[in-house]
Amino acid sequence: MTDIQEQSLALLRAALWGGELPPIRDLPAVKQELQDQAVLTLAADVLGMSGDRDAVREAANRLTHFYAMMTNQQTMLKLLSDAQIPCVVLKGAAAAVYYPKPEYRKLGDVDLLVPPEHFDAAAGAIRAAGYEQYLDKQRHLGFSVDVTRFELHRHFSETGAAPLDDLLFAAMPRREQGELSGFAFPMLPGLENGVVLLEHLAQHLKGSAGLRQVLDFVLYCHETLTDEYYTREFAPVIRPLGLETLAVTAARLGQLHLGLTDSITWCRGADETLCDAMLEQIFRRGNFGVKDTAGASAVSVLNMAKNPIKFLGQLQTMGCATWQALKKYPVLKPFAWLYQLCRFIRRGFARKDALGQLRRDKQAADTQAALLQKLGLDP
Repeated sequence: MTDIQEQSLALLRAALWGGELPPIRDLPAVKQELQDQAVLTLAADVLGMSGDRDAVREAANRLTHFYAMMTNQQTMLKLLSDAQIPCVVLKGAAAAVYYPKPEYRKLGDVDLLVPPEHFDAAAGAIRAAGYEQYLDKQRHLGFSVDVTRFELHRHFSETGAAPLDDLLFAAMPRREQGELSGFAFPMLPGLENGVVLLEHLAQHLKGSAGLRQVLDFVLYCHETLTDEYYTREFAPVIRPLGLETLAVTAARLGQLHLGLTDSITWCRGADETLCDAMLEQIFRRGNFGVKDTAGASAVSVLNMAKNPIKFLGQLQTMGCATWQALKKYPVLKPFAWLYQLCRFIRRGFARKDALGQLRRDKQAADTQAALLQKLGLDP
């Protein structure tokens, strides 16, 4: 771990758990690292007390964005409620509830899950209300209004028809009410909500996870996963889903580097070299691969290609979403996989030193695949 990374983690710990600003020898570099990890605003108050005016402005902008998104979320939830469509908010606000200052957690899209039998009615109601649809994927539809994007999920797992989705749909009748800054919203019960945060981290590790996804689960651990609750309730649910090693590793990483309390002991048996490898990958790529978007995309494609059948299906899905010609010539849809494959190849060879980059991408893909395998996750 570099000195900048260590300083970044120290600043995060002070911001999350209290304490004075630690000695920062290169503040611009530390702030850039936290920005790349999508967690800079979490440190806004600590930085502001040191006289950092940029941090104060960033916090003000984040609060403005937070209230705009939560207002738009309320409007969408009322729309679905008026149509008698049950739903829950996934991640986003349902993750922010565990933060000491929820308004400072960066919000992206608003993810909504509705029961399968209500999906078409929900999509129809949203279209009828005038929301612009910008995305149509097997997993979800995308709608937008003002500064807010909504993802209406058919399922939360990457492929659907999985035990994870059965678990979440079965929990929806027991949904709870979350609240942030006076905004109420439906969310999954505590156990299932934690499973979503853990699975979300797993999904991002297959691409490019940032500290934000790790912190979502670490703060959930702090608020919820006592030794008794983890052993009796949580572990029996995540074990058959193949997520137990990831849970133990992420929580121990939180104890070693992010200030998570040592009072929980269920994660102390984690492989600490695996914790370090996971943290190294997170620092290498940044949130959504922001540090190297082309490389992150190439690594993801190379890992997908290790399973030819799954890769072909993903190419077809992505091709259907990106090939504009299909709107005019839908008869070409069976060849969408070929279009997407050619698109990947063209983008790969358009880079400077394409062959050298490909070799480095292959090494990174192998390293990432080995990490996923040790975590018990499919590449």
